[in-house]
Amino acid sequence: MPSSGTVATDEDHGRRRPIQSCQACRIRHLKCDFEQQICRQCKAIGLECVRQNSFKFRFDPKQKLVAETKNTWIKSQRPITFLDETHELRSYYEAEEIRSLPQNSICSDANDEAALPSNEASRVYNLGTHDQPPEENASLDDTTYGFQAVLTTSEAILIRNYVDNMALWTDICDPAKTFEFEVPRRALTEPILKHALCSFSARHLHRDTNLGETEALYHQDQCLRMLIPAMSERTIDETTLMVVAILRQNEEMDEHDNRFHLDGVSRILNAVPNFAAVGGLGEAAAWLCLREDIYVSLTTQSPIKIALEHFRRSSFIERGDDASWASLMVLHLAELLKEIYSATQDIDKIASIDAEIAAWESNKPTSFQPIYYRARRSDDDGALPDLWMLAGHHAIGVQYYHIAQIVLDWNRLSADGLASESTHEKHACEQRVRYHLLIVIGVANSNERVENVWFTARHCISVWGVYLRNDQDRQACVGFLQEMGRRTGWKIDALVQALRSQWQRCDGGNDRNS
Repeated sequence: MPSSGTVATDEDHGRRRPIQSCQACRIRHLKCDFEQQICRQCKAIGLECVRQNSFKFRFDPKQKLVAETKNTWIKSQRPITFLDETHELRSYYEAEEIRSLPQNSICSDANDEAALPSNEASRVYNLGTHDQPPEENASLDDTTYGFQAVLTTSEAILIRNYVDNMALWTDICDPAKTFEFEVPRRALTEPILKHALCSFSARHLHRDTNLGETEALYHQDQCLRMLIPAMSERTIDETTLMVVAILRQNEEMDEHDNRFHLDGVSRILNAVPNFAAVGGLGEAAAWLCLREDIYVSLTTQSPIKIALEHFRRSSFIERGDDASWASLMVLHLAELLKEIYSATQDIDKIASIDAEIAAWESNKPTSFQPIYYRARRSDDDGALPDLWMLAGHHAIGVQYYHIAQIVLDWNRLSADGLASESTHEKHACEQRVRYHLLIVIGVANSNERVENVWFTARHCISVWGVYLRNDQDRQACVGFLQEMGRRTGWKIDALVQALRSQWQRCDGGNDRNS
């Protein structure tokens, strides 16, 4: 008979006997090299090579499990006993490694009953009695069902925090929830994406301690080690775009935004502009990059850097649902910022975009109306208006519309033509900016779960907060920023200090109650 480790051919019957393979190769359906103590497959990936038995006994549906009554039992000299299998014997059947197997642990003779440990001896049953063996309370370890963690404990905590608390920031207009479902799934198999998420999540999870900065920097360093070679490749894939976009999100949380990753985002999207219309992860990442570019454009009053042509063909707009209406308003604002902050303004183009924004406001679905509205009041708790929106994308659409109105009024206020106008006209324009700014903050303050609109409100405050003349409005604005910092981990101390300095300079001859 050939050894169990080779393939043998029965010349009489022309049948091949099975190859003995290790457990890992059998599960992964790989050809097992059984010549050495450890096969090549297991050695390559560092797995323990556990050998399988060559032959297995299978149930035959034709066999009879009940003895026929005419069979004659052989007379025995003494009562027959059965020994339940030991853990070691069961491990042998399953081809598991037998740890420290005693020489006398497997007994085949009833005389060896005394040699069994007490817990094994208690499982010896007499055939002549009607006693049934008690149910075995065998403990199952984690390997019984193949449980094996794919992340370390700290990584698992960070990824879970991202899914539970941070993915909504980006999925605000994406019904597919790409950042909640697909991005973490990819992170399990793509280390570069895993480290990007962990770095971002650590800043949020440990926002009240210094531990967050240390852990975030560690994961960011690991991510950059893999990102730099990836960026040098001729072809940039959607994972690389996603990683750079997430690093840019992480960078935005710094108290002083250095915008190191913004150029990388713009360069990738302008080199591969069709990401905005290809669907899936690449399209979701492109819209994240667009909102990041809007943030920088608002705060620096500089034109959008990303090419916008392909966004018109995006499924985020072509679906025609409420989320698409919100995405369309995001694109309108981006187009407006690109044109208004351009070195050479095209007045006709700005007028055309203004008309599109007005059409959006007139034709938007009823669901974009607040389900509850309360105007601002003079009491301490009523400085900001209340606008309860039905869903997050409705809040985004309404907020971005009012931001567009601020930009248009600000452009009129800054235009050369208004410089010669009366003080009354300037005052009226400032009042409109102030009105829309309070709506922007009110939308954020009234929809706490939609933290994405909190960030946008913060950006607007950093630019136009100086126009808040009333002490009550200022206190409400500072309170909003402080609550945002507590909830999200964004650094707001420098912004609050800058606002107070601006307000102090403006209080000279202005009416603070207007």
